[in-house]
Amino acid sequence: MQIRKIATTVALCAAGMSVLGAGSALAEGWHNEIWGTNLTEQDCHARMNEAIKNPNVGGAICEDGNHDGKYELTVSVRN
Repeated sequence: MQIRKIATTVALCAAGMSVLGAGSALAEGWHNEIWGTNLTEQDCHARMNEAIKNPNVGGAICEDGNHDGKYELTVSVRN
C-alpha cells in the first residue's frame, strides 16, 4: 500500500503537476492539506513517511517552493 502511495506522488511530480493543482484528486473525493511549514528537508521527509502510513492519506509531497531551504508538507486526504 505504501509503495502505491509513493508511486502516486512520484507520478504527480514526474508529470509536472503540483499536488495542490491535481484536479482529479478532488473529483475522486480527496482534498489537500498543509501538514507542515518551515520544515527542514529531513524533518519534512520524516513527517511525509509517517503521513503516508495513514489509510486516509492518498499521497504527500515536500516542496521548497521559495528555494530557501524551508520545506512545506502537503498531504492529499480522503474527504
